[in-house]
Amino acid sequence: MKIETNEDFLKWNNAVNHSTVKTLCNLQDVWARSDQKHLLNLFLEQTKNDKNLSVFAIQKAMGSEQLMVFIRAYARHKATEYIDSESAEMDERFNRLAKAEMEFRSEKERLAADIENYEDSINRLTYEVKELRIQKEKNYRRINELSDENAELTTELERLQVFEAHIKGLLSDRVEPGNLVVQSV
Repeated sequence: MKIETNEDFLKWNNAVNHSTVKTLCNLQDVWARSDQKHLLNLFLEQTKNDKNLSVFAIQKAMGSEQLMVFIRAYARHKATEYIDSESAEMDERFNRLAKAEMEFRSEKERLAADIENYEDSINRLTYEVKELRIQKEKNYRRINELSDENAELTTELERLQVFEAHIKGLLSDRVEPGNLVVQSV
């Protein structure tokens, strides 16, 4: 007989725990005929309660040295599980970080492009403001020139109106009523 399944292992554990010295030798033979790697795998797959029963049975039937082989394998198995879970968690964190970094770089590039566009707009608008200020100065000068010209023309108009009034006055003195003949001067 050999231990091939988990049920066989549990039966062997129960048999060892209820054995006498006479039957213990037979149970040790069953253990020895079984594949040790397979026994180790069965031990690692057991539940906590079944594992406790197996620890006691292995200690009783096979001794401390054989038990330590199984305990070391169990400790290595648990450590590997823990490392794998931590590694998976670290991989997940790394992936989230890499994704966040990619989003950050993408946003940074977009913002850099926006900043460049804004700087171009600011430069263009600054140039336009400068041009408008120059045009404003030209317009003020032109307004001043036109104001001066207007003042000169207004003065000239007033002189012409005075002259016209004077001419009309002179003409009205020379015209006789009923006779529209104007004498020459």
